[in-house]
Amino acid sequence: MNFCNHCGTGNKADAQFCSNCGNTIKTILSEEIQIQHSTNEMVMNEETNTLTISSTSNQTRNSKNSGQNKEKKLIFYFLFIVLIGIFIGGYVLAESKFSKEKVVAEFLEGLSMKNSLLIKKHLYSNDLRIKINDNTIEPLFQLLDKNPSYFDQIKANLEEQLEFNQNSSDYFQLQQQGKHFYIFDRYVIKPNLYYINLRLQGKDIEVVLNGDKLGNFQEPNKPTEIGPFLPGIYKLIATQETKYITLTDEVELLLYKDIYNDASLNVSGNYVHIESNKPTAKLYVNGKDTGLLVKEATNFGPIPIDGSISLYASIVKEGNEFKSDKEVIDDDYVYLPIDIDEKNKESVPVTIITREVYVNDGFIFPDSHIRLLISSEVAGLSKESLRIARNEIYARNGYVFKSQDLRDYFYQTDWYFEDYSYSGDLTEIEKYNVELIKSFE
Repeated sequence: MNFCNHCGTGNKADAQFCSNCGNTIKTILSEEIQIQHSTNEMVMNEETNTLTISSTSNQTRNSKNSGQNKEKKLIFYFLFIVLIGIFIGGYVLAESKFSKEKVVAEFLEGLSMKNSLLIKKHLYSNDLRIKINDNTIEPLFQLLDKNPSYFDQIKANLEEQLEFNQNSSDYFQLQQQGKHFYIFDRYVIKPNLYYINLRLQGKDIEVVLNGDKLGNFQEPNKPTEIGPFLPGIYKLIATQETKYITLTDEVELLLYKDIYNDASLNVSGNYVHIESNKPTAKLYVNGKDTGLLVKEATNFGPIPIDGSISLYASIVKEGNEFKSDKEVIDDDYVYLPIDIDEKNKESVPVTIITREVYVNDGFIFPDSHIRLLISSEVAGLSKESLRIARNEIYARNGYVFKSQDLRDYFYQTDWYFEDYSYSGDLTEIEKYNVELIKSFE
């Protein structure tokens, strides 16, 4: 017998349609029904020939499904509440992290602890000429090291801006600048920027600022504005290289209160008039040979006259050196007397010019410019003396020698003066004597 799975009416085994409701009968073996619906209660209505099936398993399944749906809803509600909590907590945390109070606190911590990372995190300038890095922050740290009370001023000023929610024109300003993640206000610390009006005296001056070269300045006395700079301590050093010495001047500026600051550096030096009782003595500056004789230093410079350098003169006589006392330069006139005395002499080596030529005030032939020499008086001279005899003819006319040993020799005489206008022309007598001496060299 087949039972209609719509109304439960029993039908013949081969029936395809239910005799009660007319629906198509799907063949269900009684054994399968018993297996699948072991808990079903079947009640046969003999009068209507119908079978009523009460399925406890379907009720159990429906009840189970309903419980699972409720459990899923509870899990969903729980996760939703958790996500809302995370979002609210994250928002509150982010709002606190990006708050202006947090920015000020971290900036002040960076100043007090010299933490450049915290300073760079919050310090901001929209001026593209200024860069926020370790080098530009270091002068600010130096400023606070030398002036600890400035930190208290900065702290009080920023806290006042927080309290009254307004910007300040002093030192640093707390400002809103853009957004974080398009949601939270971004607060920054904007510094005042400072400038230096630089005035230089000198020529071809090299200027260094806090160890970094600013450049070479060619035009003296012309004001030059440099900047901008962060607040801090800045040291300017100007140098000018001269033939004899390096001139320097420096100034330290505190950029904090005044936006514009003046700085004057003078490396022009001074010109000093130098004299000695031995005008052919050599002149030395701080122990170094200037290559000048005292008589050539009547307008010596440029040099500083602040006591930073000293001068002395030296002359060699008969293989011994005599020196003046060292004079510290603090005036524009210097006199360097040399005492030619046995107790003051110092032995010096004579390498080329030998003792035999130190006669007649350095002349081998004192009258070689007015008379013709003869072979017999020239033939007995050494090679060194022949060289001196020939060149003294030129020296008498003021010839400027290139050979250092000749210069040294004739500088020691009282009669030799360099004449840069002398072209080397000789009289007929002088020409004859030069050729005669050369024939024996």
